Amino acid sequence: MACLTATSAQAACTDATGPNVNWSGCNKNGIRVSGANLSGVDLSNALLGPTAKYNPDFSNATLTGANFSGAKISNNSSFSPNSANFSNANLTGANFSGATITGTANFAGATLSGATWTDGKICATPSVSSCVPLGTGTCTAAAGPNVNWSGCNKKGVQLPGATLSGAAMSKANFYDSKLPAANLTGADLSGANFSMSNLSGANLTNANLTNADLTGGNLSVATLTGATLTGAILSGVVWTDSKVCATPSVGSCN
Repeated sequence: MACLTATSAQAACTDATGPNVNWSGCNKNGIRVSGANLSGVDLSNALLGPTAKYNPDFSNATLTGANFSGAKISNNSSFSPNSANFSNANLTGANFSGATITGTANFAGATLSGATWTDGKICATPSVSSCVPLGTGTCTAAAGPNVNWSGCNKKGVQLPGATLSGAAMSKANFYDSKLPAANLTGADLSGANFSMSNLSGANLTNANLTNADLTGGNLSVATLTGATLTGAILSGVVWTDSKVCATPSVGSCN
């Protein structure tokens, strides 16, 4: 396929499909890579329109961290399916900022969590099939299973015993909140601020606490089976065994 040489001096447009391939500025009209691993692919400013027969097909592809910024993604409605196909693709953390999507692209079942959308907004976790802008339109939602409070300010909230299993709370502010005995199984708490918060007796089984800040919080008698604590700040936390974590404690209670 031809390259747009004016914008792709650093790209090799004929490079084989694979992780981290650089196709920036390339003419990839009608690209069909269903099921391929293209994690980290650079398609910035690329042309991703149809050919005489096909619309671009990224269905079931791994596109984590892929760069589509400025790409022109177009469709020909006479084809079947009549849209660029991203169905069931993993687009976690992908960048679509400034991309132009002409027509209706198919994102059914696609994972868009953490992606940057065409308007520059960050997609909340979870975002499946469509981009749910981080912290918009969901912050007033009532507490309950699978609630989306990503990026929301919940400082000082009092929710003892609340059922928040599967909740999306990435980068939310829960400073000085009270959630004793809350059910947070499988919840996404990555990057959230739980400093000085009371989570004593909470069920955090399989919860994602990556890079969360729990400084000075209370996790006594909490359940952390299968929880992810990578990068979590645990300095001064009252741990599950009631011991106090040393400063610094990151990722584990020292």
